[in-house]
Amino acid sequence: MKFDIPPEQAKQAKIPHEIFLTNLVGNHILWFVAALGVSGSFWQPLVLVPVVSLSSLGYTLWRARQARGRDPWFVMCHWQLCAQRSRLFILMLSFLALASVFGWIAHTYLGMMKVAVNAL
Repeated sequence: MKFDIPPEQAKQAKIPHEIFLTNLVGNHILWFVAALGVSGSFWQPLVLVPVVSLSSLGYTLWRARQARGRDPWFVMCHWQLCAQRSRLFILMLSFLALASVFGWIAHTYLGMMKVAVNAL
């Protein structure tokens, strides 16, 4: 390796990636599918998905900004990398939410059939 990174810094650099992947896999895939299974009787677990997601994405962006001034360069670079991935994930979720809202508007107010909205 070109740089001699102390083990404690290497361990600290893994934290942002673990937060991001826990949100992506644990929250958006595993928890969401499990919450859909019980959404007929309980709606509360389904509401936790965006709450936990926005919390972890917000924390990642906030912590990446804090890392610029207080963390070693190696740890700071990993926070910045995860912040960039979080911004991309937020952009993707915003696009999907916007498409869903447009589909709802097209079905409700423009009279498009539900099948046509699903096709789009």
